[in-house]
Amino acid sequence: MRLSQNFFQECIDRPIPIDLRAYKSLRGSPLAMDVYTWLTYRMSYTERRTRPIPWASLMLQFGSNFRNDQAVRDFKKAFLKALKAVAVVYPQAQVDVKDNGLVLIPSPTHIQPVGQPRQKELF
Repeated sequence: MRLSQNFFQECIDRPIPIDLRAYKSLRGSPLAMDVYTWLTYRMSYTERRTRPIPWASLMLQFGSNFRNDQAVRDFKKAFLKALKAVAVVYPQAQVDVKDNGLVLIPSPTHIQPVGQPRQKELF
């Protein structure tokens, strides 16, 4: 794999703050692992409450390009189940589940930046 210089620099400048123990805990659900990665990344730069991220948009972000009403309902159900598992390992993440999408509320990152005290883990 070859990365562009811009993408490589972005990875170096803004790494995704993940905890590998969370992955170990979530390893039975690839969707939960993806939700954890996405959520901890988003929380690392979310500064204000977001507008609802539509379920169909989230579905596309998580790899499904087949969209009909039933598919979106099925995705939402699976996503919420995965989100519940993620909340066990990342309880600081604040979200508001709406009928029309998911709202992210500014929350501490799961992994604190270097030099800051680490929050107590619940898992």
